[in-house]
Amino acid sequence: GTILESQRIKIIKKSKQKNDSKIILVSTQVIEAGVDIDFDIGFKDTSIIDSDEQFAGRINRNASKNNCKVFLFNYDEEKNIYSSDLRFKEMEREINFDKYKEILDEKKFDELYDLVIAKRNKQNQKKTVENLQDYIEYLTNLNFQKIDSEFILIPDKSISVFVPLELPKTDFNEDEIKFLNIDTNIDYVNGSIVWKRFEAICQNKCPDFYNHSIENKKIQGIMSKFMFSIFKYSNLIKDIKVYADLTIFDKFGIIYLENYEKVYSLEEGLIDTKLKDSNFI
Repeated sequence: GTILESQRIKIIKKSKQKNDSKIILVSTQVIEAGVDIDFDIGFKDTSIIDSDEQFAGRINRNASKNNCKVFLFNYDEEKNIYSSDLRFKEMEREINFDKYKEILDEKKFDELYDLVIAKRNKQNQKKTVENLQDYIEYLTNLNFQKIDSEFILIPDKSISVFVPLELPKTDFNEDEIKFLNIDTNIDYVNGSIVWKRFEAICQNKCPDFYNHSIENKKIQGIMSKFMFSIFKYSNLIKDIKVYADLTIFDKFGIIYLENYEKVYSLEEGLIDTKLKDSNFI
């Protein structure tokens, strides 16, 4: 969960190579969606029913093998991550273990979403600050600032961490290399240089809003190659800040892992044995 995107792609490619080697892949829930892998056996701590189903889709992906199995167990408290998720609330309130197993076995996911939709419809009929009628009033009065501050589709439960290490230049396309003005004789892109470019763009009060937006979009895409996310309520945040530049966190809300060499490697990601907690995304 804490390795960078370029390394994640390399691991996925390695897992898809046809050879006699056996691979054990350990991951957080990032493996559940949008990852094209195919394993024979899977073990997962339960969370939300449709997330468990997504994980199952990474085992015997094309239904072309025999004796493939998925094992689900209940170990950690799901509410630490999903407490505000209406799906989790309805599961906890209405769905017991036998019903959970039936929904998974028979693919009756509509039974969960019928509960969620019914709950949401009931909430929207209430005259409270968070119901649909308030947003209609905001729209009618063109109160876009109120809409922007209160209408949150997906609550952000993570904090981004930027690792200023060196990445191979092959991890970047030609436009990105040109944008960063990297010397053609250099084989690596240094994350600290990328960060300085980001700060320069933020500080540049360019009157040309269009070009400034394009620059900001480009640097954000490049920065993502040096970043991973941590669950914002994890004790790990306190431990990792010891190695970070806190002035940058106060200004941008991003943990800049200045002394990453002590707790991070490109191949392994965050070395959690050197930290007290390992609850990350």
